[in-house]
Amino acid sequence: MKENGINQVEATRLAGVNMSRLWDASHLVSMLVPEEWAVGRTEKFETIYIGPQTAGMQPNVGIAHTQLLRGNRLTIQLLGKQVLNFLQSTYNAFELLEEREVELDGTRPGLLRVFGWTDKETQSRVTQLMLLVADGNTLFDFTATIAKDAAKELLPVIKGMLMSVKFTAATKEKEVLPLATPAVNN
Repeated sequence: MKENGINQVEATRLAGVNMSRLWDASHLVSMLVPEEWAVGRTEKFETIYIGPQTAGMQPNVGIAHTQLLRGNRLTIQLLGKQVLNFLQSTYNAFELLEEREVELDGTRPGLLRVFGWTDKETQSRVTQLMLLVADGNTLFDFTATIAKDAAKELLPVIKGMLMSVKFTAATKEKEVLPLATPAVNN
């Protein structure tokens, strides 16, 4: 597969699903993606992987990134709190289901959050997974959206996709945004 700057670099099975490791040239990252999923772009996501309709919704995983100011004192935990406050104030019937610190590619601390909310128009429950990870002065936001009714089936696949993220060798040399502010010894 070579589409929109996406190249297949390996194939494997994860959570009982045939997956391909796709390298995203625009983000310099790769991740495992189910072979039957399509690649696209939206206004919000420069790259979005879209699965076949399940429980009335097409599951998807979008990748976006934001440049951070150099020399800031931000941490993944602080950014995560700011994003959580935004989510709680924005989404109808917001419910935090899981939050944990993770390590990607053996070098990058991140924050994985699973949450649910109700779509105001359809009254359908939605489950989202958000993975925040910094690479140098770039904050990556991997956001997955699935119908709540498909969560039991799709959560292992989506979590596997998110936890499979790898950064290119060029990005591994960058300064890593810490998970938390280190303690200062006096």
